[in-house]
Amino acid sequence: MQLDFPLERLKRKISIYDENKFQDEFVKLIRKAIVNNLPMDSTYIDELYLKAKESINKRISNPPVKKDYIEVDFIDENSNKKESFRLINNKLVKPIKTQIVAELNDYDLLVYLDKTSKKQHLSKKDKYIHYVAHKEAKKRNLVLDIEGEESGNTI
Repeated sequence: MQLDFPLERLKRKISIYDENKFQDEFVKLIRKAIVNNLPMDSTYIDELYLKAKESINKRISNPPVKKDYIEVDFIDENSNKKESFRLINNKLVKPIKTQIVAELNDYDLLVYLDKTSKKQHLSKKDKYIHYVAHKEAKKRNLVLDIEGEESGNTI
């Protein structure tokens, strides 16, 4: 069966889990256990209760992220300069260093803005990078807003 309207418009039914619903579910589970000849007694139910209570108290940690690369460091013998590479599919790749514009100090932001302004006409990506840097510089009052809000021009 297909729906005629998008799923985003479906509203979720609000339900409150109260004592009555808990009792109904609990009775249904016990009935299932009895029908399927599972051993049920009060000590077993008490054990399950304690197990459930302990599982709430345990902190659930995220599993470690599996890296699909191996970190490799090369040290130049002459200058003792250390360079990091990543081994991916038997190929050495130099990792890309990303910069978060909001974390740059004012001087570094202005230098970064100058570099991006020279490349902003090359592609949409370069234009967007310059736009983000310019927006951050404007937020810090490091550059003047020449176009102005009234002209409707944006970077």
